Amino acid sequence: MRLVHERGVHYDELTVGDVMTPLTRIDAIDFAELRHASVANVVATIRPSRNHLLVVDEDGRRLRGVISRSQVERQLGVPIAITEVATTFAELGQMLS
Repeated sequence: MRLVHERGVHYDELTVGDVMTPLTRIDAIDFAELRHASVANVVATIRPSRNHLLVVDEDGRRLRGVISRSQVERQLGVPIAITEVATTFAELGQMLS
């Protein structure tokens, strides 16, 4: 509904692309690396600005699944406290301002 208000359109005018999460905003991890990981490892892997983690194999050509931060939180019964970490000087400047 946010997009409907922001764009001043009716919901039936929105396309699927309007509501999808862009691929650039989704991280991926190889199934072989995840196979023996703990939930704590997965939580540590999910970046603060991301809500989903794709699980892929065959060099990223095959999607095995999706890990959702909100689903993990629901199943654990507690919110996941993730601290943002700057990876560039630009991000550091934004965090400090």
